[in-house]
Amino acid sequence: MLVRVSSWAKTSTMIELILYHIWKINLRIAIVIFGAMYRIDIQTNTKRFRSIFRYLLDDVALHHSRLNKIPLQAQRDMYLLLSRFILFYNSAGKIDSFLKQCPVFQTAFLVGSPADIFVNELTDQLQKLKVEPVLLHYLSEVKVLQGIELRMTTSTRLKTCLYGFTSPGGPMYPTRAVRHAANWVK
Repeated sequence: MLVRVSSWAKTSTMIELILYHIWKINLRIAIVIFGAMYRIDIQTNTKRFRSIFRYLLDDVALHHSRLNKIPLQAQRDMYLLLSRFILFYNSAGKIDSFLKQCPVFQTAFLVGSPADIFVNELTDQLQKLKVEPVLLHYLSEVKVLQGIELRMTTSTRLKTCLYGFTSPGGPMYPTRAVRHAANWVK
């Protein structure tokens, strides 16, 4: 077992080095790869790529000087990516500063404020989750959204998603634990 851990640690370091170089060459490709890695973590309920997530959030997205060096479209893509996974990687305490650093979206008049964009991405993520412990974790973290001002459509969309988790049967077929957690959030 020790050999596996050691082998994984070496592989993880190599992956991080390769991704760092991809990040320097083509940001949009790197963001797609990061998204795939984070989805692997969600499907396996592990946090192997937490260090890469923390780097993107803490050292890039929350640092205005570094964020401005990235092209605007890559900033938007990164913001959307981080919005989906910020609760999974236990960074809910950084949401306020994260929302303040949100890049300007050309369609902001249609989709709303940075908080609306964040909650829409989070709602999409909630609807895609199939791993019960991960879904329970997200539902326990959603309470940090209380007090955030949202457009009516965004708020209704989130409430509809949460309501879907409260009732047994289709289309979600939530377990009892998920139903209770969703009821607690509502």
